[in-house]
Amino acid sequence: MFNDEKKLEVFKKNYEELTNVLGYLTEMAKKAYNNIVDDKVCITRNDLDYINSSFDSIINSLGLVFNDSIKDSKSNLYTMKFFKDCFDIEIDKIKDNENFKISMILMDIDFFKNVNDSYGHVIGDEIILEISKILKKNTDIFDIVARFGGEEFIFLSFNYSKEDILDFVKKIQKEISENELLLKYKIKLSGGIAFSTKEKNYNKFIKKADELLYKSKNNGRNQFSFEEL
Repeated sequence: MFNDEKKLEVFKKNYEELTNVLGYLTEMAKKAYNNIVDDKVCITRNDLDYINSSFDSIINSLGLVFNDSIKDSKSNLYTMKFFKDCFDIEIDKIKDNENFKISMILMDIDFFKNVNDSYGHVIGDEIILEISKILKKNTDIFDIVARFGGEEFIFLSFNYSKEDILDFVKKIQKEISENELLLKYKIKLSGGIAFSTKEKNYNKFIKKADELLYKSKNNGRNQFSFEEL
């Protein structure tokens, strides 16, 4: 279930203490079984297996709850909490590394309020989901894409060069311009791209990406503005 490395790392970060407790209880159950056997009290191996399987069920249930908690229900993208957790984990990995590159893109659907007002929120939700699918399809397992809120999306990569991230944006714009549903409702996307090989501060990235998004909107929309921190 947790074949995505980042999901596994965040899961461990949030639930390590609880799983340690469950592991401790499992060991106590085994010791209790051995003591009971030594004293010839009536308990079977099946009883212990049942205890262990119960703990496994708890862990699996926690996994399902965790998986639901990190996904936005409308877009099926990650939540901002998970996005921030991933950023922190990756920054911790490169804290002593001077050779790194970070790209953050904040995106917004142009004139989305007009779509909701003209066609209704059901269509609006379909459009959000369709753009989410395009974003997910074009990200690999090392990238994170989340719903920032409303009609806004956010992307994070620690792998792209300046040229790579600009090519990624062009690919997204091309797919949006060729998508049947998005063409029907004349959907366009604006965005801000913050890139750095020096900066590691999350809030500075968010602030810069937001500034660049509004620069794109003020310059006519349907475009992405880029700046290196």
